[in-house]
Amino acid sequence: MIYLIYTSSSIETINDLKKPGLLVAGSLLGMTCDNTFKSIAERNKVDVDGKTIEFANNYGNLYYQLGISGSIYAIGLISDSKKLRNTARLTVESFIVSGLITTVLKSIIGRARPYAKEGNQSYHWFQTNDAYLSFPSGHSTIAFAASTVFANQLDTWWGDVLFYGLASGTAYARMHKDAHWFSDILLGGGIGYLSAKAILHAHNEHQNNVQSNHFIPILSPTAIGIAYQF
Repeated sequence: MIYLIYTSSSIETINDLKKPGLLVAGSLLGMTCDNTFKSIAERNKVDVDGKTIEFANNYGNLYYQLGISGSIYAIGLISDSKKLRNTARLTVESFIVSGLITTVLKSIIGRARPYAKEGNQSYHWFQTNDAYLSFPSGHSTIAFAASTVFANQLDTWWGDVLFYGLASGTAYARMHKDAHWFSDILLGGGIGYLSAKAILHAHNEHQNNVQSNHFIPILSPTAIGIAYQF
């Protein structure tokens, strides 16, 4: 008997498929709190230092983050650190994936930003006007994508607190500046986080050779065959 067996140790589980759905559901639920969080951000404007808000806002700026990633890669080259070079590469890859998703959604949905004074349920489909590119938050996407990679690579509890704290600061800064609703930052941050996690997972599998494709010969008294593992 000759037969072919297909097996896989890396098939995505049903729980992995639930994550995007839960993220969208959570963001839609967050819309019920949009006006509440907008009011909180407005009340606290006078108590929050301007430089702090600007720093938090810039942490989610794509150009700032590309500069940080480039610096990390350069230091990795100078110090011959493969980990630093990988960190820079993984961060940029996360920006590409998450940024593409967020940009497409923004343009299609065309949700009005808070400063447009049209309310949180105003949509102008297929937009390029920045006033109608609110959902999801691009700054939150970039901030959480970067922080997820940085925290993973540092792999310490204080690194998690530092980097996810910075990303959360960016999310708050976007509400503080009246540029996004609460649900915008929920979806944007989630996209950044899940995209970075997916990139990191793929990288780790490659490093550990988990997904290496190979044939396994089978020889027994009752069967001769080939098993293909992927």
